[in-house]
Amino acid sequence: MSTNSSQSDRPAGPPSLPPQAMARPLILYLVVIFFFILFQVGMVASGIDVRVGTIATQVFVILGLALVYRKHFSQSDTIWPSLKRLGMSPLALIVVLLASVSIGFLGMALNGMTLQLFPGLESLAESYQEGLQDLLLPESLGLQILGIIGVAVAAPFCEEVLFRGTLLPEQRRVQMAAGAIVLNGALFGAIHFNPIGFLSLSLIGAYWAHVTLRSGSIWGAILGHAALNLVNGVILLRLLSDLEMTAPDELGWLPIIGGLVVFLPIAVGLWWLSIWLIGGHHSKREIS
Repeated sequence: MSTNSSQSDRPAGPPSLPPQAMARPLILYLVVIFFFILFQVGMVASGIDVRVGTIATQVFVILGLALVYRKHFSQSDTIWPSLKRLGMSPLALIVVLLASVSIGFLGMALNGMTLQLFPGLESLAESYQEGLQDLLLPESLGLQILGIIGVAVAAPFCEEVLFRGTLLPEQRRVQMAAGAIVLNGALFGAIHFNPIGFLSLSLIGAYWAHVTLRSGSIWGAILGHAALNLVNGVILLRLLSDLEMTAPDELGWLPIIGGLVVFLPIAVGLWWLSIWLIGGHHSKREIS
């Protein structure tokens, strides 16, 4: 459906629909969680490789349920973000990628802060880290490539179609832009079942929601998500493993505060710059 930047962002005026209009997308979210857990349990019980299970869960649960909802249960007047155009200039896209990675580094400091404040979560953090290593650092090169495809290709596309391409526009029918961005980020953070990373995941999810509303396209969110997972997940995980480096949260408050001091202004600055560049791009031509 054709729209312009003012329609996609809808910055002014209260929503005209009652809060009950949020029921359908929230039910979709709960259904996704139910089948996500069910699918994961089934994969483990059947002994299917974790990388195959990750890709299958993304495609059949995350993406599949989003597409079913959009076809059969979505509201008729919903304005969907586009998959046919980028919605921003190449320069804006570069800044979106840099902002996504920077927010990811900021998120590492926030995760370390969470562990310092709640040391009882350390065992959960260790289990989560071991799970990532099992997923992305197996001995077989073929399995490593399959894990990277799952994390840097399948997850960004499928999760963005669900959160920024399906839930967000339905939220926007009922909520003001700021509320939709914050809630969308929180829902994204919660579905990862990672209390240590909830704050950081919610923050990056909110950023991708902001980019999507501003651009009218989900490609910025998809590519930013892929960049974050590739750099902060795959590459950094490999670097830490090869160098046997200690995680910042295990060194105390000093590296955590340092990370916050360095990456907070960078992340905020790139967030603002990317949104400004996207807006400037739209001021020159309409989204079609």
